[in-house]
Amino acid sequence: MIWVFCVEGNEHRRFGTDPLSPDTDFDGQIDSMDLIPKDYDMNGDGRINNVSLVDPDSDFYVERIAWAANHDPWLDRDANGNLIGSYDMSGDGVLNDDPDNKDLSRDGMPTSYEMEYGVANGGWQHPYLYNARYAVLLVSEMRKNLNNQSNSVWL
Repeated sequence: MIWVFCVEGNEHRRFGTDPLSPDTDFDGQIDSMDLIPKDYDMNGDGRINNVSLVDPDSDFYVERIAWAANHDPWLDRDANGNLIGSYDMSGDGVLNDDPDNKDLSRDGMPTSYEMEYGVANGGWQHPYLYNARYAVLLVSEMRKNLNNQSNSVWL
């Protein structure tokens, strides 16, 4: 996982972000504040999380991701110019096809759930992207539960 809190100078070279764009992956979060500045290359290995993200015939196609990834000079391509998929999209050392890898995107939501109820079936969850929305919902629920247990206020 790539953690970026401040991008200055030549940091774009290390993270592969676009120095001319404040938001390389067009997700609405500026790169310097985005936990994953390139949604389509979560672990920064130079390979797209999954090639179905850029395949318009796939149920997992994401237009903003396709545009950004297809114009990203830092991503690896084969001899025909096609993007190459990552073998370990989250960078956790467990290969994508390993049966023990229950959460490909390491967002806390099981991949099987994302496949069954996600974008391919009308939901918002995506198995090949880090679902920041889920993390926000999870943290919000935890804070609500903690506030109900005490008189403290979370800011």
